[in-house]
Amino acid sequence: MKRVCIAGAGLAGLYLAVALARRGIAVELHERREASELGLTEDAKRRSIALALSHRGLHALRSLGLEARASEIGRRMLGRVIHQASGELAFSAYDPTGQGRILAVQRAELYELLAEAARREPLVTLRFGQGLRDWAHGEDGQVQVRFDKLAQPATFDALLGADGADSRTRATLERQRGVAFQRVDFEQAYKEVRLRVAPRPAGQDGLHIWPRDEVMLIGLPGRQTGELDGTLFLPRAAEAAWFGLDAAALQQRFAALFPDLQLPPGEAEALRSRPLGRISTIEGGPWCDGPVLLVGDAAHAVTPFLGQGMNCALEDCELLLDCLDQASGFAPAFLAFYQQRREDAQALGQMSTRNLQEMMVETRTPAYARQKQLEAWLATRFPGVFLPSYSAITFGRMPYAKVLRMKTLQEALLARLQTTSGEPPAAAQAEREVAAYQAAFSSLMAEPAC
Repeated sequence: MKRVCIAGAGLAGLYLAVALARRGIAVELHERREASELGLTEDAKRRSIALALSHRGLHALRSLGLEARASEIGRRMLGRVIHQASGELAFSAYDPTGQGRILAVQRAELYELLAEAARREPLVTLRFGQGLRDWAHGEDGQVQVRFDKLAQPATFDALLGADGADSRTRATLERQRGVAFQRVDFEQAYKEVRLRVAPRPAGQDGLHIWPRDEVMLIGLPGRQTGELDGTLFLPRAAEAAWFGLDAAALQQRFAALFPDLQLPPGEAEALRSRPLGRISTIEGGPWCDGPVLLVGDAAHAVTPFLGQGMNCALEDCELLLDCLDQASGFAPAFLAFYQQRREDAQALGQMSTRNLQEMMVETRTPAYARQKQLEAWLATRFPGVFLPSYSAITFGRMPYAKVLRMKTLQEALLARLQTTSGEPPAAAQAEREVAAYQAAFSSLMAEPAC
């Protein structure tokens, strides 16, 4: 029986453990954190933030028979609710057709769903508080792995590094093989925060955004009506100016910047004590070396501003399993996966970083509202021809690299058709421009994915 070590018991690590065990492979899942730090305790559940689970992630969960349960615990988001500094609210639907699904789920809820599935698999062994230290190639194509709390290394047929942006699996790959990765730490940082906000009318609730110059607050629907699982983004240099305040002063600052929401009792004090989270990206490669492979954030961490990091990681797992099913062994499957996925990871990184500008700056402008109106009009007027790039990312499985190239075509089309009044363009002009766009798009789709 084949034996695989997975470093990192996050969402991707748990997913792979379940899927590999169901293929008759014995899996040891090693996590350097204790179970109490993850999603398995009530305290961890209270600390966990919400995630946006969309089509790619749901499709991957379907492969494990978990999509229905994930849908049950999720809260559907239909669009962006922009809270302007003036007090005005603007709603922008995610999907003009109303068919696409984005679900707000707490990380701990989704974690527990996958952890429960892993615990049911007899071929999965979960080892918490026992992280990977490093690894080396062994005899007969195997991998020797050393762990923090074990004196002797263990031998496996393959090693999967799902241990996040601070991956030790990746660090060993860089050190032993001279593989080049680049880590960029952004000036923007974040803190999780619980929020209360007035409920929106039916059909107009979703991701709440308060763009305020260099600060941005977002909130995803919580488990109770009017509750939001929020994240405050701010420059790292502003940490002292914000969280050096006492609780009363911090409460006043929130009231001044975000007058239409409330902090629950005790939340200001709790917010002061929470650690400031880093936002980092990881680029480089290759992600594999024989029977060793990096997946998810360990290989290609992206910023959170497009809501695709977790969805991309779960899609990684699904595509990797397809490669394993088609290849003759771990090493060729890992190489095939890397070759298939690397350009998509680069494209997602670019789009995720670019979306920060849209969320923090462009959502406050009339031009943004006009662009979204035009996108919705084109999607309705030319169904099957014009698919907004956000819909392609979030509600479908078009490779990210193709979405990026399609986005470039669409930006040019929107610039040609945009009117200063926000009214739809003349029918004849629209027909002509969309026909040219359709020809260019058809050529794009005929190209290889990478």
